[in-house]
Amino acid sequence: MRQRLVLGTAGAAVVLAFCFVWFATVAKPIYGMDKLPETSRNAKSYEYTLTTEMNVPRESGKPPAKVEMKGHFFWVAPGSYRSDGDLD
Repeated sequence: MRQRLVLGTAGAAVVLAFCFVWFATVAKPIYGMDKLPETSRNAKSYEYTLTTEMNVPRESGKPPAKVEMKGHFFWVAPGSYRSDGDLD
């Protein structure tokens, strides 16, 4: 009984030491979104296009209708100026 307790404790210590070494030496992954909050705070303006696609159910036996909605959104910091123009 005592030998089993000693071996179990030693095994647990080895596993914990392995986990500690693993987490201490494995490099953190680099994410492309890490700088996004700082970039957003320093932005004077931004714009984006939001596209939403949905399948709307119809009558029984008919395939659903595909609906696509697009919106173009802008934001300008207070005190900034914005000018729009179409180049089409």
